[in-house]
Parts: sequence; structure tokens; C-alpha cells
Amino acid sequence: MAKVHPYHIFDVFTDRPLSGNPLAILPDAKGLSDAQMQAIAAEFNLSETVFILPPKDPVHTARLRIFAPRMELPFAGHPLIGTAIHLAMEGELFNRPVGDQFTLETGIGPLPFDIDRTKETPVARLTNTVGLKHHHDVPIELAAACLSLPASAIETTAHSPQILSKGLPYLLVELADRQALSESRPDIPAFSKAEATYPTGEGPISIYPYWQQDLRRVHARMFDPLAGIFEDPATGSAAAALGALLCQLRKTDVQIDIKQGYDMGRPSRIGIFAQSDAPSGSSVQLSGGAVKVMQGTLSL
Repeated sequence: MAKVHPYHIFDVFTDRPLSGNPLAILPDAKGLSDAQMQAIAAEFNLSETVFILPPKDPVHTARLRIFAPRMELPFAGHPLIGTAIHLAMEGELFNRPVGDQFTLETGIGPLPFDIDRTKETPVARLTNTVGLKHHHDVPIELAAACLSLPASAIETTAHSPQILSKGLPYLLVELADRQALSESRPDIPAFSKAEATYPTGEGPISIYPYWQQDLRRVHARMFDPLAGIFEDPATGSAAAALGALLCQLRKTDVQIDIKQGYDMGRPSRIGIFAQSDAPSGSSVQLSGGAVKVMQGTLSL
């Protein structure tokens, strides 16, 4: 006899349906095997699917496992923001109340969350204190080739193209103008060369090209074709790495609003606040809204 598992679909980093980054959430994943979780994530075929489990530490609210269509991820921003808002809206999990402040267990450790209900759409905030890790500098020509752009489109005044990780690795590439960002297209052979030449040991290379409109406004895109994601509408883990990098470069606190997904018709807004004097040296607060757009059941 088939066992029924409820699921919810949220659009994350947005305040309106049918925009932002879609997320599937299974609110009770007890009894599911690793293989089943991976197969379910492939079935949804969204950038990530979250499976909620009882916490290992009873002081915490839940343990989350995050799966992309082809692999499990230790950390990802939009699944965590979306799940936090889901839990706050439900108000209860595993017969325990959920308030507006709680801690969720992830692959990079426990992360604290707080919910702001002052707006029509709730906003979740998480604080990522994982240190910013530098893996590689990547030649300008190869970074440009990955994006199908000429080398002249890459801006290097502040930094060269770099593979950085604050939970997941990304090749951060600053572009010279908004047009170059719009014209970016992933080139699979160049991606494959970059991954083979500059391995991180933390998963496939994703590229996060961005353009700074000014000190507080950034436009970005994210391509991860080797992991089955041609383009992602909103990427919190990459945004956190960018916030930490800009904080290091500017040597002061950084507060930025990141627009992503506009070139693919899924406008998203990601809030970043990075602290320059954090005890860990790399504290970044990630914030965003989410709205529920669907619910249903899986029969397995």
C-alpha cells in the first residue's frame, strides 16, 4: 500500500506568487531513505527540495536535508529561507510549537533564524557565520568563456574571478555593465574545463556573475549546468559569499539588495548584511520573503 507524504511549494525571495525561486518542502520526511529523497528531488526537478526531520539536538526545531536534482547539498539559501517561513506560518512541528525565533540543523551546522511579520509577506533572516573560503583565482579568459562573453566584459578593478565558498563553492565574476550580465550564457565545455582545472572538493562549480549598480544595489545571475540547473532564479548561498567578499574588499559593513532572476522572468530580491568586525570574521545575515503557491501529496 502506498504511503502518502504531503508537500508544499513556496516561491522564495519574493512577496508575490509565480516569481522568485520555487522550492518543494516535505514537512515530515521520517522513514524516507537517502535514495528516495534524491529520487523525489529529481521528480520535482526544482533547484532544491527540502526534507524536514526531527532535530538531533532537542533544543533545536528541526533538521533539514537539502537535495538538488542530482545531489545533496550541505547549505543553500532559498531552501532555508523558504522552510523557515513555512514553519513560522504553520506554528507547529512534530507536536511542538514554532515561534518567530528558532534554530535549524543543516549540513554546515545549526543556523539561527528570526521571522519578521511586520510586512504583509513574512521575511525570514538567517545568520551564516561559516568562514569565507578562497579556493582558486580563475583566469579572466576562462571565466569569460564560461559565460560566453569576451574577456573585456570582466571587471577586475576590485577582484579577479575567484572561486569562493561560504557553505557552497561559486565562481564570483564581476561584470563591467548590465548588458554583459544580460548577454551571459553558460558554455558547457568551458564549465567542464573550469571544474577539471580548479576543483574544490565541495561540489561542481557554479558561476555567479554580478554587476554593481552602486554600493547598495547589485544585479546577479547564477548558472550551474553541470549539476542540471541551467539558471537559478535566486541563490542565497552565493549572495552570502558575495556579501562576505565585498565586506572584505571595502573593509566596512556591507548592506546590499541583490536582484536576481530578472533575465529569466522570475524576479527575486535577496537582502544581505555583512559585518566587518564579526568575531568569526565572516558573519552575513541573509533575508528574504516567501509565499506558498501549491500543496499536494506524494504516493510512494
